[in-house]
Amino acid sequence: MTGSRNRYVAIAVAALLLGILTYRSAYSFFVWESAYQEKCVNKDLLNWDGNLRFTSVVEFNRDIREGRIGPPLLELLQSPTWPPLRKAISLFLSFFSENPDPVVDTHISTVFSLLLLIALPLMGWVILRKEEGLWSGAIAGLIVLTMKEFPLYSFAAMLETQGMLFFLLACGAYYLNRDAGFASGRGKGHVPWILFLGFFGLYMTKYPYGILFILSVLVIESISYLARFRQLLVRGILPHYWLRWNL
Repeated sequence: MTGSRNRYVAIAVAALLLGILTYRSAYSFFVWESAYQEKCVNKDLLNWDGNLRFTSVVEFNRDIREGRIGPPLLELLQSPTWPPLRKAISLFLSFFSENPDPVVDTHISTVFSLLLLIALPLMGWVILRKEEGLWSGAIAGLIVLTMKEFPLYSFAAMLETQGMLFFLLACGAYYLNRDAGFASGRGKGHVPWILFLGFFGLYMTKYPYGILFILSVLVIESISYLARFRQLLVRGILPHYWLRWNL
């Protein structure tokens, strides 16, 4: 009975926190959207990197509509400064209107922000596999909403919230891939795909994000297998080459 009662309490707390997160998210985004529509005097002017990307998207859109498909697609794939993912999303959406709108490019960041707030409690639930995971994810979402930079990133053509979402997916999937209990369960087949999606999306959001993630994984794996590497060095490599050097 005590276990069942505790379970009901945990579910009730999780439902309460998720309700607060849902209400707070809806209210915050309504206020931010209203302020954006009322106070932003020039919505056609993005920040400098967003403006450069959007200018490229406008040129790609024009070329493709005029039948020149090869050059814009080649330039999109090359993307030496910014990875092509955000440009590809903007280019795809630009074909749903006669004239590409920079406001649409801004709202792509808004969608990624909302997806991040949804993914936080879900990732907590998957990792901890109990109601406390929903608690941690909901509390993390509420903390994110208090950060003054979050609405700036959510209503600007910037890549930070996009990177946050893919970073969360990559880190969560990497943790689950190393979790022996989860790796032997039913969901193990999905983890490598989520890890690939998270890393690919992170790298294609900003190249340094993906490179730093890979370097971090290499450090973790090196520390994890340090004992094995030491054994290989002491028992396999050093005796063999030490004998050669002495001969």
